[in-house]
Amino acid sequence: MKPLFTFILIFLFGINISAQNWETYKDTAGVKIEYKKVHCSMNAGFDEERVIFKITNNSNQEITLDWDFHLYFNGVCRTCNSTSGEYAKTLTLQAGQSAEGDCSRVPDNRLQVFSKFEDPSYNNPDKQELTRFEFANLLITTL
Repeated sequence: MKPLFTFILIFLFGINISAQNWETYKDTAGVKIEYKKVHCSMNAGFDEERVIFKITNNSNQEITLDWDFHLYFNGVCRTCNSTSGEYAKTLTLQAGQSAEGDCSRVPDNRLQVFSKFEDPSYNNPDKQELTRFEFANLLITTL
């Protein structure tokens, strides 16, 4: 009985620690945007670090968020002047709903961004690392 109790405590403590990893980016108009850096072990290609986002609609109405990702690598914004539309994002959430990014091979690119390669076999001398991100032009619309 004692080993089971110890296991449950360790399990609950581990959950609590991982829940504390989220940092708040913005908490406004009933919407909370949080982020954390995670290591992603890839089955193919190089292991990488990603910044994943959790967006929560704390309001009692359906909302749509629109934004442009401004991503700074090694201190330089690589997406600020993009006209391709690739970094323009939209997400609709029901009342009380949240959406969260992950390390999946085909990720939801609204909820995660590449940060850096972490694989020891990645040896490109021009290593790029995400140094800053912004949800630029963030617009929250109530539906």
